Amino acid sequence: MLFASRLVRQFDDNDTKILVHCRYTGLRGRRLDCLTPGRHLSLNYVSSDDTADLQTQATAQQIDDNLVEILHQLLIPLYERFAFFELSLGLVRAEVEQMRRNRF
Repeated sequence: MLFASRLVRQFDDNDTKILVHCRYTGLRGRRLDCLTPGRHLSLNYVSSDDTADLQTQATAQQIDDNLVEILHQLLIPLYERFAFFELSLGLVRAEVEQMRRNRF
């Protein structure tokens, strides 16, 4: 999303809508887990669905100003496939902050 936002800014104004579509396949039977030390999940979060199609749209300015909130809304349906896991806004915020410390 950040790349798309920067790309739009290079060629267009801030009013252009960026459409993001993600498709996850092969989810059935997979377990939601976390590799981050100190963050643990129950072993009971297993997907019974095989696919997840996620979609959202936003302007470059909205992505820059509200990335955490946009990602949270986009990812909720994916995480719900794992035994209705409730993805918290705080978890998304923490992951975005970690990403930005390492890459930006």
